[in-house]
Amino acid sequence: MNTRASIVFCLSLLPVPAVAQSPIPSHYFGMHHNYALEWPTFHVGSRRSVVGPNWGGINPAEGTYNWQKLDNLLSALETRNADLLFNLGIYMPNWASSQPGLYCPDGNYGTCYPPKDMQTWETWVSAIVAHVREGLAPGAPGRIKYWELWNEPNDLGWWKGDMATMVDLARRAYRIIKAADPSAKIVTPGVYSAPWGGSYDGAKWTIDFLSACSTGDPCADIVAFHAYPSYDFSFGDAGALIAQGVIDPQAFPLMAEQSIIDPQKYKNIAATFGLEAVWNTEGGLGVWTNIPNATIYDVANPQTVKNWDLMAQYAVKATMLMQAGGVGRSYWYAYDNRLTGLLWQWSDDLQGTALNPAGVAYGLMAAHFNGATPVSPVARQETANAIRNPTASGAVVGQPGTMPTHWSVYKTDPGVNTAVVEVGTGYVDIRVWGTPSYNGLTYVLFEEAGVIASSLGKQWFGSFNQRLVGGSLDNVQVHVGVYEFSPGGPLTYSGAQTVPPTTLDHTLQRNLFMTPTRYPATASLVPVVAFQQVAGQAFDITLRLSSPHFDDGTRWIGTYSKPDNSSLILAWDSSGATSTLTVDPAYTQYQDLAGAFHPVSGNSVPLTLSPVFIIAGAP
Repeated sequence: MNTRASIVFCLSLLPVPAVAQSPIPSHYFGMHHNYALEWPTFHVGSRRSVVGPNWGGINPAEGTYNWQKLDNLLSALETRNADLLFNLGIYMPNWASSQPGLYCPDGNYGTCYPPKDMQTWETWVSAIVAHVREGLAPGAPGRIKYWELWNEPNDLGWWKGDMATMVDLARRAYRIIKAADPSAKIVTPGVYSAPWGGSYDGAKWTIDFLSACSTGDPCADIVAFHAYPSYDFSFGDAGALIAQGVIDPQAFPLMAEQSIIDPQKYKNIAATFGLEAVWNTEGGLGVWTNIPNATIYDVANPQTVKNWDLMAQYAVKATMLMQAGGVGRSYWYAYDNRLTGLLWQWSDDLQGTALNPAGVAYGLMAAHFNGATPVSPVARQETANAIRNPTASGAVVGQPGTMPTHWSVYKTDPGVNTAVVEVGTGYVDIRVWGTPSYNGLTYVLFEEAGVIASSLGKQWFGSFNQRLVGGSLDNVQVHVGVYEFSPGGPLTYSGAQTVPPTTLDHTLQRNLFMTPTRYPATASLVPVVAFQQVAGQAFDITLRLSSPHFDDGTRWIGTYSKPDNSSLILAWDSSGATSTLTVDPAYTQYQDLAGAFHPVSGNSVPLTLSPVFIIAGAP
């Protein structure tokens, strides 16, 4: 949407004193820093070790260890009151692999296979744990307090072993680390999302991993995921736009806002299995250029025009939305990677600390919010619920039974059955089962066609609660999205993503989704939950569904109290239109992502796609 309308919203946001909430900790702002020789000029509270130091670099031959780079990094971190998240399995040395002669998609041989035996793994883990504890009293915290088990095992490029082996590796590492340092925290292997599910679905992989860990010795304390923009298909073919050289942020609506989706999934999983926190251990946005059909050399060339404006917006929005959504740490990837998340002004001699425009924006964010207390963490401002029956009233048990008023089931496969199996206060249990005749979807519609009017590009946001109360996820995947309708009938299912349910109580298990309307002929749409089934594969699942919400609010606003007791508002409008936010007279200026200050005129601040920091008093 390139048309910029001016819409005035009146909201008086008062400066607020510090309240009894937890300040955003320094360590929330994590970073990958792999090549540049000098430390970033902006605040970094933690580093994640990936390119180095790592197992292969420290332990290049059996019985041989080179600790110098690790020691240097730990010393540099300690002087800055920062810590290290160390990934134990990434870039395993070739000699330690069970398949040293087989090529892995990460560009190395043997790294994506399990270690050759468990003794090799235990020796490595024991060695590094002992090293970072040298000179410390028994039981005292080690120099490394946070340990990640592996990198992206849901991807065959990083892991070609089975789940039982990964669980065994995790349990052995957990026992060794906790015996030496009971205060240490072990982080699950970081996974990324695959919106359409399948073997690459990180949420489902994590459920399977923690299910296997739930009987026997523990595997981890913290759930990890990788926050990349996996849902960009919901607004069209982002890959085609990138190939055409499109870098205008207007062409990529909700690219950053979608970062609130995954944290909720992984919070549901952590709560189900009793883990204490959720961390984003890797995430960023790809670098691309305005050159059509650009090569990797065009992207790496510091002279070409890049998507810095979009990346600046993405870095600020995604980082702060995840914090507001309960993510305990967020590790940006990467300060100095020319293809993903680059914040540094690249220099071939690896010297210097100059930042590109995205780095400037990240630095401003870190300076504003490190130590700030969220009074009202940044969140979308909801409008009225477009679903007429969010309480699921009117349902009657039976096969198929009667769905809640205005809800319905849509299916075409004669091999699939549905039934309403329980009705309670505010919820309904729906069973879907059978042996499908073909690959397809069975839908639960939360509203009737024609009720929720829409048009091309209009943004919609939804949520609902669910619980797995019967059956299993075997041979079926649960999706959420919208079905778009023209005046003549249904068009297509769009904006979809997997939402694997767990047995956590439905009142605690919220799922989020969002999408712009994608088709010019669309006149209305309906939010749906869909069950994806495979021909000839029997399945049986019962879901408890409750509290669906669907609205079109596009303003995102948060208020924070800074350590000096001044107040700060973070705000933007994702619609592509310009709206106006009315603020209290104490807010006298706002700062854009380039660092420029602008006076607040008439108690009004213009909101666009690009976030602004609205400041009470002097900066």
